[in-house]
Parts: sequence; C-alpha cells; structure tokens
Amino acid sequence: MKAPSVLIIDDDREIVRLIETALSTKGYNVQMAYDARQGLTLALSDPPDLILLDYYLPGKDGLALLKDL
Repeated sequence: MKAPSVLIIDDDREIVRLIETALSTKGYNVQMAYDARQGLTLALSDPPDLILLDYYLPGKDGLALLKDL
C-alpha cells in the first residue's frame, strides 16, 4: 500500500523542515514547495492526499493558490 502523501507549501524553510521531519518519521511521503508557483506545479503533477498551505507566500497568497487548485 502506498504511503499517504503530503505537500507542504510554505516559504519558511525552517518550518517546512520541521513539518517534513515530523511527517516523514511517521511514514508519510512528503513533498515541499517554497512558493505558490512551485506548489501549484507539484500539486497538479502529482496530486497529494493533503496540502499544508501557508497564507503568506511570495508572489501569490495562499488563498489565491487555493482558488487556482
């Protein structure tokens, strides 16, 4: 059975690393994006089971990205 996948979209690399470490040690497959464009590309190319999305992102805020998704 495939591990559940999580996409973290946040521009704070420290927070992303903390979340990624916590989730990967529990068996989740974690992808990371540091801006809205990268996050949208990852989400559309390989849709995750869950997206953890920050509101404040460079270029486009999280709400606008959510609408794009």
